[in-house]
Amino acid sequence: MATVMKAFNIEASDSITIVDKLNKLGGEYATSAKDLGDGLSHSASAMAASGTDLDKTLAMLAGGTKITKDASAFGDFLTVGSLRVRGMKGELEELGEEVATTADSVRKVQNQVLKLTHGRVNIFDGAGNVRDYYDIMTDISKVYDRLSGTDKADLSELLFGKQRGKQGTAFIEAFQSGQIQSAYEAALNSQGYAMQEQERWMNSMDAKLQQFEATFQSLSKNVLDSDLLKFFVDLGTNAVSAFDNITSKLGSLKTLLLGAGLFAGLKNVGMAKS
Repeated sequence: MATVMKAFNIEASDSITIVDKLNKLGGEYATSAKDLGDGLSHSASAMAASGTDLDKTLAMLAGGTKITKDASAFGDFLTVGSLRVRGMKGELEELGEEVATTADSVRKVQNQVLKLTHGRVNIFDGAGNVRDYYDIMTDISKVYDRLSGTDKADLSELLFGKQRGKQGTAFIEAFQSGQIQSAYEAALNSQGYAMQEQERWMNSMDAKLQQFEATFQSLSKNVLDSDLLKFFVDLGTNAVSAFDNITSKLGSLKTLLLGAGLFAGLKNVGMAKS
């Protein structure tokens, strides 16, 4: 969390917004808040440095992870992709990534992207600054299927490297299917989601059971160990013992009564005969 807050300049008082976004996307996409958090920790610094905000970063993580099923690995993929677009040769080599001489600077990457997309995608904005990674990839996804097989392969290697082509294809497909854009809208409209989920959870059966357990534990501590309850337990024990004694005596008395009854009956029969 600290890494994410620092990367995107989020104050501690606003940290709940991160939780809102993670919980909403984790609940609506094929991942979890924890996995998204892991992916975010692997990509936050690089994405923020590329000018991509938290909502767009989480949208790409959620949409891409829905296909790849591995948020941490996809977080690494986003880091590498954003570094490649900006021609960050030194940082890429530190990560063990190969860098072609035609893509070892942002200006060279710009020229290659323009060439391979036939002038349709520009990684610079009107002021000459590198656009954010989300917007660049949005434009790439729109023209990708119109490129020749050779241009697709070369563009994929330029943007993702030789070893990450499959992830790159999945990433582009997530844009084309609208998954990432949908996740972006969800992230933008996530305010208060964590609190709503908490309220729903508190009203669920699990919450009720946990509340019962906590209450019973409190009862055990405050009542079951008290002298008052011990008194009633002792009283009950004495009552049961007394009842047992009475029952035992009743057994003997019952025998005497039965004999007395039998004697009386025989006597009555004798009197009747006389």
